[in-house]
Amino acid sequence: MPLLATAPLLLKVVFLNRCRTILYRPNQRNLTRLSGLHNVLVIGGRPEREWAKTNGFGFMPFYPIYALSNFGVGFAWRLIYSLLRPSRLLVWTDYGLEHYIGIRLARRYGVRTWCIQHGLFPVENNSDLDGMHADVNVVSSAHQRDILLASRYGGKIVVYDGVFGDRILGLSLNSMKSWSDSGKKVIFVGAGYIHDTRLEDAVVRLVKVLKQSLGRGYTLIYRPHPRDSGIKAKLRDAGVAVVPGNGSAIDNDETFVYVGIKSTYLLEAQSAGKLVFLIRGDEFPKYFHQGEIRNELPAGRLSMLGEAIRTSIEESNLNPP
Repeated sequence: MPLLATAPLLLKVVFLNRCRTILYRPNQRNLTRLSGLHNVLVIGGRPEREWAKTNGFGFMPFYPIYALSNFGVGFAWRLIYSLLRPSRLLVWTDYGLEHYIGIRLARRYGVRTWCIQHGLFPVENNSDLDGMHADVNVVSSAHQRDILLASRYGGKIVVYDGVFGDRILGLSLNSMKSWSDSGKKVIFVGAGYIHDTRLEDAVVRLVKVLKQSLGRGYTLIYRPHPRDSGIKAKLRDAGVAVVPGNGSAIDNDETFVYVGIKSTYLLEAQSAGKLVFLIRGDEFPKYFHQGEIRNELPAGRLSMLGEAIRTSIEESNLNPP
C-alpha cells in the first residue's frame, strides 16, 4: 500500500523542474524566516499547500514520504534527490524517522541540511537535543546558540537569526482597552510535559495556585502545548479555561499578559510587545538564561503577579482609557 500511495508523488517529481531548496513540513509560526527564497519545493500538508501556492512555490504532499520512511524505506527521498538535485533541505526537527532518513540520504547526494529551531533547548540539558543530525542549526536567540555551542554541537554550524531581538512593550491604548474589556486575560503557556507525569502534575499545582493568587481581577487561561493531553481535563476540572488557537494567540488584541516556565512562545510574545513573565521554580528544568525573558517571578511568590502586571502597565503608560 505505501508503494501504491507513492504513485502520485512519482508523477509530481518527474514533471517538476529542478529546485534549489526543499522545505519539509515547515512550521507555520515562523514561515516569515523564509522570505526571499526562490526555486522552492514545499513538502507538507494542506495548510502548507496554501502557503506554497500564495508564494509561488512548488508543492508535494508529505504522506508518501512519511509512510515509506516509517517502514525504513528511503525510496521517496532518493528519487527526489536524484531527480530534483536540490542544494539544501530545511527541516524543523530531526527526531522523526522521515526526517532522519531524509537527512542521512541527503549527504550521499551532496544536499546540505538545515534544522530550524521550533522549540527551546534547555539550559540544564546538553545531551540529546533536536537538530543533532543536521549540518546547520538555526536558533532563535544568542542564548540558545550558546547552549548548543556548549554541548555536543561544538563542531557544527550554529546560526542565530535574531528573530527575538526586540523586547519593548509595543501595544496601543486601544489594544489595552480590548484586553481590559475582555476580562484581563492572563495566558499560561503550556510546557508539554506529557513524557513526565511528575512535571505535568507540578504544572497543574502551579496553575491552580496562580488562579487563586490572581483573584477576580484577571481571567487565567491555559494555552495548551501541542503535546498536551491529560493535563487539559485536570485544569478544566480546576476551573481553568483551556483555550488553544486564536483565542490565546499573540496576534489577538484581547491578549496581553503571558506567563509560563518554558516555550518559545514566551519569546515570541515578548518580541510582539506583550507583557511576559517567566516563572522559575526548583522543581522545573531551566530553559532560559537569566534575562532572556525580561520579567521573572519565583514560583513561591505567585501572589506578586497581579501587582507586577499593574506596575508594568503603569510604567509603560499603557493604562486602558
